[in-house]
Amino acid sequence: MTMFDYFLYQVNYFSWADYLGTFTFALSGALVAQKRSMDLFGILVVAFCTAVGGGTLRDLCLGLGPVTWVREPIYLMVIAAAAGAALCVRNLSSAAFLKAMLFFDAFGLAVFAVIGAKVAMAQEQHSVSIVIIMGVVTGVAGGMLRDIICNEVPLVLQKEVYASAAAVGAAFYYGLSQYDLPEVITLTLPIVATLGLRILSVCRNWSLPVFQPLNQSSIHLNQ
Repeated sequence: MTMFDYFLYQVNYFSWADYLGTFTFALSGALVAQKRSMDLFGILVVAFCTAVGGGTLRDLCLGLGPVTWVREPIYLMVIAAAAGAALCVRNLSSAAFLKAMLFFDAFGLAVFAVIGAKVAMAQEQHSVSIVIIMGVVTGVAGGMLRDIICNEVPLVLQKEVYASAAAVGAAFYYGLSQYDLPEVITLTLPIVATLGLRILSVCRNWSLPVFQPLNQSSIHLNQ
């Protein structure tokens, strides 16, 4: 059996989604690192942290070990391929870069939110809240690491509909999993919903409420 035949017939929908999410998140990290004029090592580091940061934190929280990319080194190959792909498109214009970043980041968020929920549900003891939290952690932690390393304010800490989109996707997956549906449907619908919500929120400027700081004079302590 060739390598192609193995992936075509042996790898399930979940694994395909995981590989695709890893590739897109790694690509988003590599593109940001490239715009920051990092060298090849820096690009690989940012791509790696973006792609596996959320899954690693999830596995540690759930007490799973060794973490996924240690058990299956193929994830490292996927990340390296994404970094190489980013180098091939390094001459993107600013507008094209922003559009590419929006899509790849949103797609990675959607895929990993659902994957995080699925992994949490596979544990013997789980609840709706744990499933949603693990979905959010898996979806946003890698992007947070990317932004912190690249000296940017993480999207999840701004008014963007980001973590909330991941929560919607994780909750949607939990709901669908209660029915006897084909896995491809159970995985695809929440991913599409999360991706659509994230992109629509950017296009239509949807955001969470922002609380303005108190008047500075009112928070000074009396001397």
